[in-house]
Amino acid sequence: MTGSALSLRWVVNPPVGSVADAGTEIGVLLEVTESSDTLREAAPLRWAVAQVGALRGAHAASLNDGLRAAFDVAPPRDDARWLGPAGPCPLADVLADPRARGPVRSLAAALRAGAEALAGSAPGHAKRLLVALHSALNEPYEDILAAAAALHEHSIGVDVLCTHPSADLGLLTRLANMDGGEVLLPDPGRAGALGEMLAARIDLLRAQRVLDVRLTLHPSPLLQPLRLFRVAPSALFLRAVRPEPDHREVVIDVGPMAPGARHAFLLTAQLPRRRIGRYRILEIIASHATDEAAARVDVLHQCTLDPAEAAIVEAEVRSAQERVEGAAWVEEVAKAYADGDARRVSVTLDRLVRYFAVLTQHTAMEQTAALRIGFLRTGTLSRTDLNRLRRLAAHAASPDARRTLPAGRAETLPPGAVAPP
Repeated sequence: MTGSALSLRWVVNPPVGSVADAGTEIGVLLEVTESSDTLREAAPLRWAVAQVGALRGAHAASLNDGLRAAFDVAPPRDDARWLGPAGPCPLADVLADPRARGPVRSLAAALRAGAEALAGSAPGHAKRLLVALHSALNEPYEDILAAAAALHEHSIGVDVLCTHPSADLGLLTRLANMDGGEVLLPDPGRAGALGEMLAARIDLLRAQRVLDVRLTLHPSPLLQPLRLFRVAPSALFLRAVRPEPDHREVVIDVGPMAPGARHAFLLTAQLPRRRIGRYRILEIIASHATDEAAARVDVLHQCTLDPAEAAIVEAEVRSAQERVEGAAWVEEVAKAYADGDARRVSVTLDRLVRYFAVLTQHTAMEQTAALRIGFLRTGTLSRTDLNRLRRLAAHAASPDARRTLPAGRAETLPPGAVAPP
């Protein structure tokens, strides 16, 4: 269905017979495409940059290069600021004198400064805080989440460029996902990666013609949502979904969309046994800053007793599940370790090893096997270890990763909801 600026599409898999066991797990692939008028102008951008922790050497030079590259091509309507320890100042001043580019004391302080600097933006402006983070986040998480809530209240998105190996990527992902932000992980082996990622992100933010894109899902009483993943433009575990009985809607902040861009999400859920027929299991509403119902669709699910029909596997959904499977296993490892369940950690790490082997990701397979052996010997996993697993799973799911997927692979995601520690 096509609305004024967004279009929606869905695929659900698999068909389930009425003789199936209660609690059969299904996957619903959701796609939203930016389809606004090509004559529509991009929205003006207000953005601010803060640094948390001391960037040195190549990272410091790369950040400066990225800021310069983004500023040099800034359109006249851009408003760019640096958030330093003395307060906000025009980005041009910092570029003219890099010695004025100091870090703020904490991530919570950076978020509060971003809210103060960007909250007064005029309607129709894109607002974004970008944080260059080189810190292990030894600060109260409650302070970070409270500061993030102020940004969320004003629809200010946050992108985090994280260079510290021990930063809590689970927390950062939760923070960024509040308003469609991104956690960007520059390749430590490439000197200019940080600046290139920063400049590319700002280019995307400037290209937006439609702001604050959001999907609101209304599950029917039949459906019990479990997990939510982003499939495209990159694979990522977003969160476990636990709707309240009196508030079952699920909200997805899509994030910045370039003209014509497609973003895809995968919702896994359980369905009970029921009679033959077609059932409405989900309503999806796409909205943006100036249209609360730009597009709407109903997701229908077929229940059948025909074995041939019930055996159909929608290739798109299965492909999406394969892309996000590694992220699901990693978060299961993180949760099991936080729960003190050593057996589940070991078993899930073994499944990750086999997952990487199937994808012919030999380096990832070997590193994960080494982590598992180390865990069996010591009983410990560091935050750096978990972050390494997240990076390996993200790379394996990327379009650039070379892989050969055998047809009909049937390994499923771990049962029950997973959540980062």
